[in-house]
Order: sequence, then C-alpha cells, then structure tokens
Amino acid sequence: MKNLIGAYVFGVAALASTGLLAAEGCYERAVRLQRIADKETRESKELYEKSLDSYLCAARKGNPRAAYLAAIMSKSGQTRSLPEETYDTLLNQAATAGDRDALAAVAIRNCEEGETEADRVMSRAKCRNPEMVVRNLTLAHDRGAAYAANYLGLYLERGQLGRKDIARAYKCFELGASRGFELAKRNQKRLQAAYSEAELTSTTTCFEGRDK
Repeated sequence: MKNLIGAYVFGVAALASTGLLAAEGCYERAVRLQRIADKETRESKELYEKSLDSYLCAARKGNPRAAYLAAIMSKSGQTRSLPEETYDTLLNQAATAGDRDALAAVAIRNCEEGETEADRVMSRAKCRNPEMVVRNLTLAHDRGAAYAANYLGLYLERGQLGRKDIARAYKCFELGASRGFELAKRNQKRLQAAYSEAELTSTTTCFEGRDK
C-alpha cells in the first residue's frame, strides 16, 4: 500500500513538473536558465546553450528583448556564435521594436564595426549612417539608457558624425555623468583637462531639441 501511495505521489509530482515546463514561456525559461548558469555550475555551458535556444524561441514569437539578448549572448563566448546574418537580424528586430539597448547597439555597430580590419579603421573615421546613429542614441537615451549620451559624446569628439564638436561632446559627457554613468564622468574630466572653459562652453545641448 505504501509503495502504491509513493508511486502515486511521485507520478503527481512528475506531472506537475511537466505541466510547469509546458506553462513556462520561452523568455521566462531563458532568463531562469541564464541565472542558474551565471552561478558557475558545472553545467553552465549546457545551460547557456539552452538559454540561448529559449531566447531564440521567444524572439521567433516576437519578443524584442529576447532577440536582443540572444544576439548579445551569441557574442559573449558563453555559447555558440550565431551566423553574422542571424545576429544582425536579431539586433534589428529588437531595435525596430524599440528596445533601448538594441537601438544603441545598432548605432554603436554602425560606427565601430566593419567586415574587415580595414573597414573597422575606416568606420572609426566616420559612422556609416550618422543620422541613424544620432536618432538611435537619442531614442535609447529617452528610454533610459544613460550610456547613450556617452557614446554620442565620443563620436562627436572624434568627428565620426561629420565634424568634431568638442563643446557638444562635453555636454554629452556632462549629461551622462549627471545620470551616474562612470565612464561619462571620466570623459568629462578628460575634456576639462584638455580644453579651456571657453572651448567647452556652448548653448547647444547633447541631444538636439532637448533642454539638457
């Protein structure tokens, strides 16, 4: 009798576990698996792979955050690398849907990445699509990405958006610093040491059409 009861309890537990897995969405499963893998268990590599598969599942179902995280995870070294075309598709899917980090990532990729080393050097000289870069970083900032101002500042300082604009770059670093982004604070101090107050003073703002 005890054995029958034990078998019954075990069976109910197994069914409950199966039901839980079935009810759990792809995105939730991906996040859970990634959190477990982040604890550096012996099965981390396998768990990261399963997490990536679940993010891809969620991305196929139209989840923009999952598309972004799948793209980033595939470049992390924790999982297999997705084909470059797939990476671009995921990133663009997330950016088109308005994910702030994907918007920024597409902008950064446009300015800092090329197909070859020579392309990368050339793209350092100028962003391939300056208008898109400014638009994406503005949207990312408006949606809470404090680091977006810092990147815009760097591209303005380097002249990658057309011409160097040190005063406006300083405004961007100042804005990023006010939002608590540490790298922006360091860049702000760097410009303060390299330029006079007059060179950094301007009525312009980091993001055009904004008060700050």
